[in-house]
Amino acid sequence: MVKTVTVTKNSFYSLVSSIIQKALTLVYFIVVARMFGPADQGRYSAALAFTMLFNVLIDLGVASVLTRETARAPEKAYMYVNQMFISRICIGVLVYGIIIVSAIALGYSSEFIHLVLIAGIATMFDALSTASWAVFRGLRNLFYESVGGVLAIAIMMSGGIAAMVFHLPIYYLMYAVLAGSLGNFLYVLWLFFFKARFPLSLRPDFGVMKKLFIYALPFMGAAIFSRIYTFSDTAIIAKMAGDQYAGWYSAGNKIILALNLVPASLSASLFPVMSAYFVHTPEKIGTLYVRALIYLFMIAAPMGVGIALLSKSIVATLYGVAYTPTVGVLQVLSLSIVFGFLIYPPGSVLAAVNRQKINTMIYGAAAAINIVTNIFLIPSLGALGAAIASVFSNGYIVLASLIMTRPYWIGHWKHLIVAFMKILLATGGMGVLVSIMAGRLPLLYAVILGMVSYAFFVFLLDVFPKKEYAYLYRSLIRKV
Repeated sequence: MVKTVTVTKNSFYSLVSSIIQKALTLVYFIVVARMFGPADQGRYSAALAFTMLFNVLIDLGVASVLTRETARAPEKAYMYVNQMFISRICIGVLVYGIIIVSAIALGYSSEFIHLVLIAGIATMFDALSTASWAVFRGLRNLFYESVGGVLAIAIMMSGGIAAMVFHLPIYYLMYAVLAGSLGNFLYVLWLFFFKARFPLSLRPDFGVMKKLFIYALPFMGAAIFSRIYTFSDTAIIAKMAGDQYAGWYSAGNKIILALNLVPASLSASLFPVMSAYFVHTPEKIGTLYVRALIYLFMIAAPMGVGIALLSKSIVATLYGVAYTPTVGVLQVLSLSIVFGFLIYPPGSVLAAVNRQKINTMIYGAAAAINIVTNIFLIPSLGALGAAIASVFSNGYIVLASLIMTRPYWIGHWKHLIVAFMKILLATGGMGVLVSIMAGRLPLLYAVILGMVSYAFFVFLLDVFPKKEYAYLYRSLIRKV
């Protein structure tokens, strides 16, 4: 049996897991970057990004549907699970062939194709795991997914570190990625059929499959376009500018992606709850939506300013002089942190209220903006051009999403503006102190100064009222 828990507990489980995963992944990436240099690291990162572009063809938006439909009718979860496994295995084999043919047709190097051959198999296991965890999200329990994510990273790191200790070629690191994906899949498989005791049946039910894919159609476009604008930049850089430029860009982008653990964790909890609210108590969606926007902006604003001010020290400390061009990339990407955080809540709202087609249109335009600006800017600006393209596309998504979700926040607009202004003032105060002391303090002390000063200004300006602390406390200790 899978127990249901509160939104805040789920966010807490997911956030703790994501912190562990992102921290370990970032440390592992830094070691890889230092051991192999920008060129090999860039080829490795580009191969992973290339296969991730095709991963969505296995999912086709069904994962989001599984979460929504399971949240609305938990008793049907076992039926969705069995049909999901059958369809994903069949589609996965087809997509794997497409990945290989595409890499060859686009003229990538033999070393790149070798990496893609391995990463493509990992992609199939990831697609199965993602859909499986989507069911657990629908059941409103993210504890097991949190454990599975950490398990996958631990397996990958163990294999990768062993490969580096024995000075093996970089494609062995891709075998480590495959091992982590397989471990995650076997864990969720055990949970389904031994922990939750779902009955296993490989008999296809085309009626259920058809229903899932029809429901997934609005999600499908958004998922495909989102994947394109998220992962196409690294693959485009590797093709147009070379592996070294891909390595410089990946080094900066990896830090930004690691910070996205906060909004991703919150979104994983928001979506199933908002889906249930839409059916039973739709009036609660707006309050939850606004609270999520404020929480995320309160975290993202100081992060963006802090990274922009400390980028030179961050790159020198983490990557070394070989990655000096990453400084400019990181400074530009720091501007997109706020956009990247604020993307998640409106996307969850639109999906929960059956307006997925709007998400599709927004992400379709964002993918087009990202590709066009990448192609236009990379030849002249290299990795910096890809960073600028990322800022443009993320900014567009936030603006368009807020416009399309206006009915859900407009009733709280005064509260939203006041909270955002207080957060900007607190961030400005922190930024002044950090900019004055940054050159005089080691990186760690500068970060601590930023955190302490920001907390002081947040308290001074009453950005986070006492009732919010009480709300979080009650949510964490309350049992359903």
